[in-house]
Amino acid sequence: MDTTSFIMIGNKEAGKTTSMISSYGALSKNGVSGFKIKAVNESDKLELDAMFMNLKSGKYPLATAKRNTYTFHLLYKDSIIHRFEWKDFNGGIIDEKNSDSTQTLKEDMQGACGLMLFFDAEKLYRNSLDTKVRKILHIVSQNLVSIERQFYMTIVITKYDLLSDFQKQDWDTLLMPLKPLLNNINNSEYVYYMLVPTSSTINGMVNVDIPLLHMLHGAMSSYCTEKSKELDNEISTYKNYVDRSGFIDDVVSFFSNEPTYRELAKKKYETVQPQVDFYNSVLEALKHLQKYIEEVDLLKGFRKTNNIKYNF
Repeated sequence: MDTTSFIMIGNKEAGKTTSMISSYGALSKNGVSGFKIKAVNESDKLELDAMFMNLKSGKYPLATAKRNTYTFHLLYKDSIIHRFEWKDFNGGIIDEKNSDSTQTLKEDMQGACGLMLFFDAEKLYRNSLDTKVRKILHIVSQNLVSIERQFYMTIVITKYDLLSDFQKQDWDTLLMPLKPLLNNINNSEYVYYMLVPTSSTINGMVNVDIPLLHMLHGAMSSYCTEKSKELDNEISTYKNYVDRSGFIDDVVSFFSNEPTYRELAKKKYETVQPQVDFYNSVLEALKHLQKYIEEVDLLKGFRKTNNIKYNF
């Protein structure tokens, strides 16, 4: 099974681990539009489930409660359709004196389908990002210029609930430190991005599913398009078998004791058609998922944070 890779980058205390656990909890329980995620390794599942339960009770994960990579299955209507890796790139290692970590980040971006960047809302608004974060922004921004394929980004603004009501509406100030990055994104014909304010508190979680859903929707749209092309080729083979079947085909089959083209066509059809039907249903579901993402009011939850209730 093919594996898609997503990278998440955030400096210490940016809320990256908390965001990942929140997203996992939301999408592994109820899911959205028939889509769910499930940890591939049982040990990872038990660990993530425990961390999510702790988070719901107000116990935030420690900085040491991290792993380099988690691998998940993406399910549609409880059937596995894809596998993806969630790579945790600790922003702190960018500060190392050697260039190995910087090169690793560049290579990871070239091999990944998408990238999540995590920023603390208060630090972003005050433009008080530390040197490490600014260096990450510079490296990511430069690497985006060389990407010439579809690439999906989510800029996650964590702890958005800690901003004042005025600050929550003042997006010009909030995004000022990200202007060079956003300019490069807007100048690229390949990069698709989304800005998502999030919050994970004991009162509830706001927008925690959106960052990953945006990435998965983009990746799966590309993946299903490729699968459709493959299946179209299979169907063409099936039609070719049908066109070549006939009296001579029957005679050759009789004397050679080999199946007729007609029989081969039927076998091919029985193999391919269920896959065609399945991926058509996935593509249809992706339309609903896209509608869900496009229509979500990202600020709605922050107008009533104290009234948020868990639904998972």
